[in-house]
Amino acid sequence: MPTILITCRQCGREFAPDHQAIVAATWRTCTACQPPRSEETRCPKCGRVLRTGTRTLCAACLGVSL
Repeated sequence: MPTILITCRQCGREFAPDHQAIVAATWRTCTACQPPRSEETRCPKCGRVLRTGTRTLCAACLGVSL
């Protein structure tokens, strides 16, 4: 499996994002530049991070066409 190198948008350093960063859509900045993570709510079906605290499932698991 090939490794993907990304350039951080804040510091310009190259890094390889992990799977969780890609799924959570936080792959654009390296781990050193990201703010500390607070308690995240995740979709129980697929594990994606829910961006609002009011939902219990992500839009994809609800059947919304993206």
